[in-house]
Amino acid sequence: MGVQVHPLTLLWSVIVSLATYLCACWLVVMAHRRSLVCWSIGLFGIAAVYLRAPSRALVAAHALLPALLVAGVGYICLYLTHPMPLVGLDQQPTARLTLVGLLFLAIATVEVGRMFGDLRFPLWGEARVLVCVQRFRALGGLIHFTPAGRAFLRERFGATPREFVRAVG
Repeated sequence: MGVQVHPLTLLWSVIVSLATYLCACWLVVMAHRRSLVCWSIGLFGIAAVYLRAPSRALVAAHALLPALLVAGVGYICLYLTHPMPLVGLDQQPTARLTLVGLLFLAIATVEVGRMFGDLRFPLWGEARVLVCVQRFRALGGLIHFTPAGRAFLRERFGATPREFVRAVG
């Protein structure tokens, strides 16, 4: 017996999982607002620019919280919704745990990869803001500056967010 696919339910499950992932990333980014200059949402998810290196707890939360929530949503979508998006999946507890574990591992691996990518640029302060805003703009991301970020731009660069983004991009 093969696996049968319900395309609309599967599409809905993917959309809900993606929305959960983005919301979890946004919540983690907003948790460390004191040194947050700006954040961007784009094709590759949500990215943030901090003035100082975030704490290890925040880095761990950024890797684990989205993965945990997406794995939970994946379990609900694959095993508890009706009609199931994929009919014919093994219903044994070990098979369920393995599939949810693989979902968790996939998302956590992506997030850890993003963190290692951030370690390539261990700059903080003005240099990091310049590099990251330029990268966000090049990737077509929508950039939102926090009140602290606007004050930082006024103080350090003498510019508004719009002027700064235009000058950097």
